[in-house]
Amino acid sequence: MKRILTLCHLAMAILAAGVFVACSDEDAEQLMDGIQATRASQSVYVGIGTPKVNGRSAVLDGYVEGMELSEVKKVGFAYSTENVMPDARSGTGCFRIASRITAEGSFSASLPTMKEDATYYIRAYMVTTSIDTIYSEVTTCMATVLNPSLTTMPVVNRARLGAVVFARFDVAGTRKLKSWGVCLSEKPMPTVDDTKVTARDTCKQDGFKGEFGVFFEQLEADRMYFVRAYTLTEDGNVYYGDSRMFRTTRGGNYSWRWASNAEGAKKDNAYDRITEAMDSASYYYNNYSNLYLSASVEYNTGVQTADCSFGGWIRFGSNSRYQWVGTAQHETSHGLGVGTSWNWGNLCVSGLWTKPIANRTLRAVMNDQTLTIKGDTQHFWPGGINQREEVTSGTANSYGQVVKNERMLRANAMILNAMSLDGLVGPQP
Repeated sequence: MKRILTLCHLAMAILAAGVFVACSDEDAEQLMDGIQATRASQSVYVGIGTPKVNGRSAVLDGYVEGMELSEVKKVGFAYSTENVMPDARSGTGCFRIASRITAEGSFSASLPTMKEDATYYIRAYMVTTSIDTIYSEVTTCMATVLNPSLTTMPVVNRARLGAVVFARFDVAGTRKLKSWGVCLSEKPMPTVDDTKVTARDTCKQDGFKGEFGVFFEQLEADRMYFVRAYTLTEDGNVYYGDSRMFRTTRGGNYSWRWASNAEGAKKDNAYDRITEAMDSASYYYNNYSNLYLSASVEYNTGVQTADCSFGGWIRFGSNSRYQWVGTAQHETSHGLGVGTSWNWGNLCVSGLWTKPIANRTLRAVMNDQTLTIKGDTQHFWPGGINQREEVTSGTANSYGQVVKNERMLRANAMILNAMSLDGLVGPQP
């Protein structure tokens, strides 16, 4: 038996060494017939199943027949992308994966991450205690390459100088993603060579198939733009979603006036601070929302911080900490319906905002798709500017990225615009 197995091994080694290339087809067939006949005479056979391919990995199954397990020293798989008859020992470009044989004579292993667009030649092998090596027939497989597929979603929340653009992965694909985001241009079919914003926060897990959004700031008023979702893969390819267009608006209609005790504000040196705060709030709401509000401002030393009723009667107290733009925007949100509109409680339910546009806007401006707007009977967060430090020190998302200063002030206006689009009833002209 040892002699016969050795002959089989030598025949296969001749094939693996490339000698068969010089043989005629008839010679090669006779040689293979001889090997099969030798195996048949021994009733010893090593088989291999069809590889189970999943993306860039594969599960290999082999089995041994006609051999006492006590005579089996090693089993495994030899594979190569260069050698059509992979050798388990020293073939050029060949590799091997060791395995363990079961009591039933089967064995299995996982093929390491496969290269895309390459054919893998695979043989199961068995080494006997007499140092003979028997191979299975050759099987092949390739990585399942699936390209990513994206959809650019309609642009709903847009203002004079800003817009929130969302997209989604319909299929994440099997290629490793490097970055993803949205291209923006004033010409159709924008590419990554045009203006683009990267959505850094999504697709954290393998195979992510969800949404991602970006917040474009400082656009031009009443201007047509084209946007297209994209993703870059680590192999250098870029894939695009469909192209969409939108026009920025002419802006909001926010105005304000001193209605009461301006002289008292001047006397306490609060007039200039409150005026600057309201002018700044007007700027952000006119450029990053399309909302209407005609606010009336009162200086009232009996007010501890500041407050506002539905429709925009804003009272500032004497504490200078609250005489700034963040407070002006916070109180403006009450004037627009946050905690004051008759249907606030229908939209903010059990502590969460229930509609999609405002939640998507928050996620885009905060670069965090895990967020949902939280709220109570009077306020919402994040983005509600309930404390000065939310703007000056910034507000962190789930990944530690901080949004602060002008972006947070713009975000507040965009979120209020989105709440209006979600159905929050505010003042009408």
